[in-house]
Amino acid sequence: MDRGKGKSRQTLGDSAPDFMEKWKASRPEASLAVSDAGGDLTTSGGNRDVERRLRSWKRGGSEVKVTHGTSTGYEKRQKKKKGVSPPDKKPAVRASAPRIVNSSPPSTPQPGPMPIVKSLRQRLFEASADMRDLRIVAAMSRPCGFAGLAPVVEDKGGRLAILGLDFGTAFTKAVVRWSGHHYAVDWSGAVEGEDHNLLASVFSEASDGRCVLGANEGSGWSVREGIKLQLLSSGVTSMDARMSDAVIFIALAFRYVDTWLRRTYRDLDKGLRWRLHVGLPTKSWDSDATTETFKTVAQAARVLTCMPGPVTRIAALEALRKTDQVDRPAVDVFPEFACQLYSYLLSPERREDLHALVDIGAGTLDVAYFNVFMKDGEALLPIFASEVDRLGAHYLIAALSGAEGRLIWTDGASSLSDEEVARRLDCAPNDVSSRRSLYLSSVAEVFNGATIMAKRTYPTSPAFHRSENVRLFLCGGGSRIPSLKKRFERIATEAAKVMGIKFQVSELVEPHDVVGRLNSGFDRLSVAYGLSQNAANIGLVMRSSTLEPISGREVVEEADRDADR
Repeated sequence: MDRGKGKSRQTLGDSAPDFMEKWKASRPEASLAVSDAGGDLTTSGGNRDVERRLRSWKRGGSEVKVTHGTSTGYEKRQKKKKGVSPPDKKPAVRASAPRIVNSSPPSTPQPGPMPIVKSLRQRLFEASADMRDLRIVAAMSRPCGFAGLAPVVEDKGGRLAILGLDFGTAFTKAVVRWSGHHYAVDWSGAVEGEDHNLLASVFSEASDGRCVLGANEGSGWSVREGIKLQLLSSGVTSMDARMSDAVIFIALAFRYVDTWLRRTYRDLDKGLRWRLHVGLPTKSWDSDATTETFKTVAQAARVLTCMPGPVTRIAALEALRKTDQVDRPAVDVFPEFACQLYSYLLSPERREDLHALVDIGAGTLDVAYFNVFMKDGEALLPIFASEVDRLGAHYLIAALSGAEGRLIWTDGASSLSDEEVARRLDCAPNDVSSRRSLYLSSVAEVFNGATIMAKRTYPTSPAFHRSENVRLFLCGGGSRIPSLKKRFERIATEAAKVMGIKFQVSELVEPHDVVGRLNSGFDRLSVAYGLSQNAANIGLVMRSSTLEPISGREVVEEADRDADR
């Protein structure tokens, strides 16, 4: 529950300790409470002087001068008693130093400023390691063979080969559809890594301009990483530099795939006619400007793939200038969630109405709410809500590592228990547990926001009236992390009680026409598999701006049979 501006909001899957921490932080400090002074309005040092002054006053008399605590009238009375007459002239009396008595009413201590309650994401950021300093071995794969990748030579009369390239923030996956089969690309010929189906989304640039896949940290080389996130964001780097980085990486991957396919399957016909399909997170694809940017990058990468000579930055910038001159660039950009659902939409398990998909990659968390219904034999997929955030599995490792963490990690560290991480860091398991809770609660907060938006956008869905379940697909490598699986199971349980939504957590339908050994499991290749299909076969995704004419099934209002009795 977040506190702010007098309102509270419950986050699905948020932890009770986190709620108590926020609640306590929002209370006024005990030190600001008004204390009871017992009516004493003076300081202890001035009490004696005030008492003396009060005793010196003569009831009903005029103003009385005070000298060392006695009055002149008192002196006269004492001398008269002793028979000494007072002198004709009054002795000079030195006036005492003025004393100031504060008779103003007590001031009520004013409460100081309320303590600033930091947001959940701010606390996670402060508790986590800086991603720029975090070292994850699998994400920094060293380059190996295929260093000099030859340009792609196409045969316009050859058979069509579709490269589905899942260009991820941390890893890239690829599937090639050719002659009715789907070939899962093995990247082990390009880089050294733990999983041959995963390519780290980095490349290295030499001082002479040559570029290779992987991270070469030798002398004279610079490593380019974070390529996709930079392209999606507006950073200090110029757009030309960000676009050229993406063009270089995709062109290198494309050249490798062409070489790998010909070497691995020598019985293939020599004549190939290539088409390139790339994906975007749902929220990014919903933006026309972002989609056009990625399409331009893909077009330039395909041009650079076929250009003679090595892949360099100068060649990439030249390819970007040539995109307008290509009549049939043979590229397209699709929303990733629609590609992940390709096998499900063709299976007997397909159902209509509201669905949800959560893709937890290495770098990002992608959440999408959408409808599924058929119209004239075509699957229509209106988007009702979408969110993409930097909360992938690597950000969980950053949270577990802590702000001071400087160790080298692997991808498997995201599945370690709190005790195992604590032993590596030599710290208390409770500290690790607290940081993990911040990460999991942040994931729940993003999912909760998308859920609320979907309910506002499509309030007539039967799923919001407890009549039908919402099928929730968990995808990506992060979906297999035990703590994340447990959190989404908890979210599904709480949603039924708090929001009246019943989730059915499901796995993607695995196809049987994939050629190659899948080391990662199908869910990590599901986007690339869907991207490798013919564009006409991928479900028609409708942007949020086109939702008004299509609202899906309406909720039927049934009359109460006892209303007229």
